[in-house]
Amino acid sequence: MSLAYLESQITDVRNRADNVRTNYENAVRQVKDNTSLSDLGKREALQHHYETAKESLSKLRQQEVDLVEDRKQKLSKELFGLTGTTSSDPNQIIAYRDAQDRAARIESGDDARRLLGTAKLSDDKSLVSAILARAVSEGWTDIMTEHLKDKPAAEEKLRDLQKLQEYNTFASAGFTYMVSNLFSGV
Repeated sequence: MSLAYLESQITDVRNRADNVRTNYENAVRQVKDNTSLSDLGKREALQHHYETAKESLSKLRQQEVDLVEDRKQKLSKELFGLTGTTSSDPNQIIAYRDAQDRAARIESGDDARRLLGTAKLSDDKSLVSAILARAVSEGWTDIMTEHLKDKPAAEEKLRDLQKLQEYNTFASAGFTYMVSNLFSGV
């Protein structure tokens, strides 16, 4: 599955955030135009609308972050995790943990390439997966490209995970999850 479904979910969340902001702005206009409210009454009503909108937007922003993190976790597990049959084997778990530790100590893409060659020669799937996971997190595209020569079926998942690693919710959403304090003029 490509990122299209995730992107549609994010678009839906952002559209709901736009609706919250629009409703907030309309409520502010109504409060400011309400001649039956005193200045204190207007400030209290505006504060209530502001807090409500801010809380709703915060929840929606967290929902977007959760969607992205859930997809990253799923892709990471599919690409680098233990399979259902090996995850119950204590020896495989130890090998997996050892591979994760070795990959964490890699200092450069060149070191990763050398260790990847050794892992492939010995058919050490745990180490290959650990090196690939490290390559994704470090942005070592040559390691990923080399891996895809042997495993072309992983290309879409790897590409999607790489995009998600670069995904910054706040930057990509702009001001979608912000609400301005429109108390001026009261």
